[in-house]
Amino acid sequence: MTENKKRRAGMKKGKKVFLTFLFLLVFAAAVVVGILVLKHRIPKDSYTTRAVTFERDGLTINARLYEPKDKKKEHPLIIIGHGFGSNMENCADAAALYTTYGISACVFDFCGGSPESTSEGKMTDNSILTEVADMEAVLDGLRERPGIDTGHVFLSGQSQGGLVAALLGAKRQEDTAGLVLFYPAMGMAEAAKRVSAPEDWTDGDIWFSDVTLGKVYFEDALKIDAYNAMISYTKPVVIVQGDSDKYISVEASRNVSETYPDASLVVIEDGKHGFGGERLEKAVKAGAELITSWSFSNGLAGGNTLIF
Repeated sequence: MTENKKRRAGMKKGKKVFLTFLFLLVFAAAVVVGILVLKHRIPKDSYTTRAVTFERDGLTINARLYEPKDKKKEHPLIIIGHGFGSNMENCADAAALYTTYGISACVFDFCGGSPESTSEGKMTDNSILTEVADMEAVLDGLRERPGIDTGHVFLSGQSQGGLVAALLGAKRQEDTAGLVLFYPAMGMAEAAKRVSAPEDWTDGDIWFSDVTLGKVYFEDALKIDAYNAMISYTKPVVIVQGDSDKYISVEASRNVSETYPDASLVVIEDGKHGFGGERLEKAVKAGAELITSWSFSNGLAGGNTLIF
């Protein structure tokens, strides 16, 4: 076999691996949409929601801010990033649940994050690093907003959104108090790196159904060092993982929790790639306990594995 043939064969194999991984995440996002239509029994008059917008490189980011309706002048804040091919509606139930703990929550659509994104931008211009920039714009905008306790701002994300939150956390450690990561896809960039060299890819390659990615996704993947982001982040981290997740294993999330200097793993029994109903309530409770117990005296100290 000639070198060119070997190279093409390697590219084809790597492409197949990444496409399979990407297919699973897109499929999982669709499953989550179905799961999260379940509405929780939270009195609507106990919190407020308002549309807010941010800007990144001339693109408008559409978001929704959930705030507890109480007499406190300031609340801690959690910013939640959705998964690949998903949108902020999949994070809405979690945001509403956080308000029951006296926590404000912001959900938003990544620019080009999915065909259903309400933010500006195309999927062919989207990458993990553009999503980091989107979340950073949301962070900067909310830090200037009245009613936010800027000393207690947490980043969160689901699946690929968890990787995005982890990368931004490492970059903005001084402006964040901790991370809450739901089934984080920390290996997403590494999977993309194995496909081929970026120069072998062109914008608009069809990946799955009508979902397309551009060359920038792979170019940016080469710049990402998830391991370094984890070992350098010294603030508290909670990773929430379902034990029935077909796409991210408990063992993978346990490795993530052991890589962070101060992290705990919370395992949700019968939890899949996307939490709904009582499992979502347990997941949000784990995040809320991290946020509201600044000293982590409640048992969510680094190194623990808790079963919920």
